[in-house]
Amino acid sequence: MSESLSGSEDRLSDIFSLLLGNALGGNTNRTAEERPSSRNSQETAKDPRYNEKSASIVTKMECMLIAACGEDHDPEIKAIPKEEMDTNEALTRIEGLNLPNEVGGGANTTDFHVVRRLLQEDKLKELKYDFEETNGNQRPRQFYMDKIMDLFQNCKEPGALLWYTGYGERHTGNWCFKDGTISFADIINLYQTFFQGKVLYLICDCAHGGQWVMTYTKFLEENSVGACGHQAKEKGYLLKIYTSCQPEQTVKDFCFSTGAVNLGSDGCLGFYHCKQLIPTQTTFGTDFTKLLCFQDIDKKCQLENITHRWSWVDYATKQRSAAIEDLVFLVRGKDRGKAAWHYVLVNDGLKEEFKTKIATGNIDVAKYGFVVCSGWGENPPEDIKNKVSAFTRD
Repeated sequence: MSESLSGSEDRLSDIFSLLLGNALGGNTNRTAEERPSSRNSQETAKDPRYNEKSASIVTKMECMLIAACGEDHDPEIKAIPKEEMDTNEALTRIEGLNLPNEVGGGANTTDFHVVRRLLQEDKLKELKYDFEETNGNQRPRQFYMDKIMDLFQNCKEPGALLWYTGYGERHTGNWCFKDGTISFADIINLYQTFFQGKVLYLICDCAHGGQWVMTYTKFLEENSVGACGHQAKEKGYLLKIYTSCQPEQTVKDFCFSTGAVNLGSDGCLGFYHCKQLIPTQTTFGTDFTKLLCFQDIDKKCQLENITHRWSWVDYATKQRSAAIEDLVFLVRGKDRGKAAWHYVLVNDGLKEEFKTKIATGNIDVAKYGFVVCSGWGENPPEDIKNKVSAFTRD
């Protein structure tokens, strides 16, 4: 069953009781399932979607935009350029953004101008630095390292954003400049030295950029940062990384800035991840500050109490969503002659035994997992189905 969780119009246990180890136990069978919880019907159930809350609630941030040209690279750099988009298609995409007239006026419009206007339009972002390279006007790698250090050292807001668009290094997604590259290791070293504990967005619109997401997952594991925003906040690593392609994909001009960035009704930018822009380019990205243990940020992390444990790699590659979708079951039955339904999160190693046992009659749910949501009636109401569905997908 691919659906899961939250409070009901009657009496329900919510996802928080699941993670605190307070799921209902007892002998359960097909005619007398786990008894619906006795929680107060006046109490409002919390929305259990694991990716709704973040450890890094940032209201304002300072931004840097870098658009690298890449024409005069050191031959040792395995730089992959962006593929050109048909001019008419590019202009159509830009016009669709409904940005001010000065942005979309002619064929020379570049990603730099589109992104700059998007950042300027965002009511919570302040564009402090913007650098556009052109042929014959390219800066060395160290220039950008110094500017990034300046941003980190002098930032007055609780967060910062670095947006790179340009050439990407083969197999690494590193940012390419005329005399060298800036790697994820370079950025994280500056972050640890000058900005750790603050929120950092990294936007990589370049070939193989998705490698930075996977590099960071390994970094977190090597530094013993568990797969939950609570853990990330405790260690001071508050990064959100969004890239215009998967780890080994190339990119096309304008695809990301016009197809995967949304200026919402609240006046703030949003980034689509896992969105196919063209057949050979799908966005990739992860908010590494999400509260994956379902607990509020001011509560103790419940990661160690979760029966099913995932790594940052699982989360970044959506394996976590795929796994949990396959482990949530809707069980129907009767309790004291009254119809009842229950959503059960089953331990992954006991799934097949659970399926066999539930078909035969009696079952002790506590041996197989947790009842995370229950209520009276033949079927869960639509709002519960929707929230359950939201829980099992990213």
